[in-house]
Amino acid sequence: MNLPNGKSVYSVADFETLGFHNCHVHGIRWDSSAYALILDLDYILQWIEKGGSFEFVVAPAEIRFEYSAEVKVSLDWSNLAMECQIQDIHRRDHKRNPNGTECYLWEIEFATPSGAMELWATDFELKILAEPERSETQKSRRA
Repeated sequence: MNLPNGKSVYSVADFETLGFHNCHVHGIRWDSSAYALILDLDYILQWIEKGGSFEFVVAPAEIRFEYSAEVKVSLDWSNLAMECQIQDIHRRDHKRNPNGTECYLWEIEFATPSGAMELWATDFELKILAEPERSETQKSRRA
């Protein structure tokens, strides 16, 4: 893949370098075998300023929160179209599980709809799933 920084997979070690503002979410799913919460989204790899407006380098991607626990979801689509857009993702706290693994408290703050998701998870992974494309919108052309 032709990626701006050459990486297609990011881990918790990369989290501070990533941005999620205005990324569109297309699905929320669970992998019960890994206790994983997964967000299917269009990840904005690059914002390009162009004469007072922006273009974007966007790619289909997924975020996996492995070994998720204590998941809380509060999203309100009242009187809204079924759109979902991230405002930001925060890593709020950490602790050690009884088995010694480190666990992080994640908050996914949404711009649309109003609300948030909060969960504890031992791991975080952002995976770019297809070739990025330059777009006038913050969405990729998904199949």
